[in-house]
Amino acid sequence: MAGQPEDSALLIQIGKKLRQVYVPGGNWRIPDDVTPQLEMLDRLAWQSNRMYSLFDFSKPDYLYYSSNLSVLIGLEVSADGPLKWDSQYLSVVQNRKSISDFITIRQQLLQSVPARTGALPLSSVCGGTIVNLRNQRMRLHYRCKPLVMDDTGNVMLSFDYLEDITPLMTSTEGYWMRFLIGEHTVHWHSSTRRIVHKDIISPREKNLISLWRHGHSVAEIAEIACVNPQTAKNQLNTVRNRLFARDNTSLAQLCTLTSLLEPAF
Repeated sequence: MAGQPEDSALLIQIGKKLRQVYVPGGNWRIPDDVTPQLEMLDRLAWQSNRMYSLFDFSKPDYLYYSSNLSVLIGLEVSADGPLKWDSQYLSVVQNRKSISDFITIRQQLLQSVPARTGALPLSSVCGGTIVNLRNQRMRLHYRCKPLVMDDTGNVMLSFDYLEDITPLMTSTEGYWMRFLIGEHTVHWHSSTRRIVHKDIISPREKNLISLWRHGHSVAEIAEIACVNPQTAKNQLNTVRNRLFARDNTSLAQLCTLTSLLEPAF
């Protein structure tokens, strides 16, 4: 579940083309020259276990979603062709509170940023729970990258992805969000329900996690960070609990997936 730099580059390429042709509320369609790139994205979706989608909020409707959506919602892959979106699939969402929280908080943040700045936010929601049509309980990472916004801060067109991060998380209920708007980073946590105008982990915590990801033991991390081993262990435990990570290796993976850490390679 390591980061996938190739999908980020591909999304940027597709996004640039779509912004040029987007007509809010109109009967526009994805250009033919984007189709090969979407087919490549679909292959990446299966390889990375991520579900990608392109959503037009002005319709509202999905303009594109990768074919592995069937895995997420618990349907058998059909030999009859691509899965067709049905609004009833939303019934798989068990805890809608995380969705309403995300929409409300994002709207508040975007309205505080002047549209003329051109700051298109990157948003992550980590730990939201669904139970799909096979009664499988999953914890998800959702990332939203707006492509077009209106003058009031509403997202009109966005590229999103979902991935199942259940193996990386504890059974503790809760979720957290992270928003990058230009150079500004804020976060929100279900335990406090407050918008905090700083990142969810500190630079010191980020350094400790990065050292673990690079193969150092807690004793080695303590020596490099000039603290005693118990302090290093406690600090890792604290941030691991905050992010609902199962162990230190899962913590490093979660931080990479949510862009708290740069990809290892």
